[in-house]
Amino acid sequence: MVNFKDSIDTSIFMYLQISKKCLELGENRPVLMLSSPGVGKSTAVKEFAEINGYDLVLLRISNETPDTITGFDSVGEMDESVRTASAKHIRPSWFQKIMDNHEKGIKSVLFLDELTTADSYVQGSALNIVFDRRCHSEYLPDDVLIVAAGNYAASLSNEMTVLAPMLNRFIVINLLPGQKDLKHFLCKYDGS
Repeated sequence: MVNFKDSIDTSIFMYLQISKKCLELGENRPVLMLSSPGVGKSTAVKEFAEINGYDLVLLRISNETPDTITGFDSVGEMDESVRTASAKHIRPSWFQKIMDNHEKGIKSVLFLDELTTADSYVQGSALNIVFDRRCHSEYLPDDVLIVAAGNYAASLSNEMTVLAPMLNRFIVINLLPGQKDLKHFLCKYDGS
């Protein structure tokens, strides 16, 4: 049997705890985990959220557009007396979920998955979320933990790019699994 404290999950949990503690002290220090695919980044984040009473809000950055990240502006009804139309900003669904959670007293983990495969326009839209903890003109609640994950360039079919301003806002951890991690993984299955 492999001791959990010797696994890569322990490293992930440790860095997420550091990020959580920084947030509690008023410092925005989100975590970016980089590794090869299949190491267990997403699974570990889900387990961390569950254990710590967070709701996981997944934003798979590689599948998003700038508008689905920042929201949409919609033109409202025309005011005939002044001949103007008003615009209204519509929150993106992920942000609305976080705000609904906050109103219910539920903390959220915003998980920006597959960051390294998103193009620069999409990453640029997500920059304010990471940099200022802001979506359009609204701020994330203070208890929202931001976590991101991506794969190394050698593991991708396209190029890996993380914008320098984005990268500079993260605690970056490189996850390199070892033999103990393989044993831990195999022990999850009967007959291994």
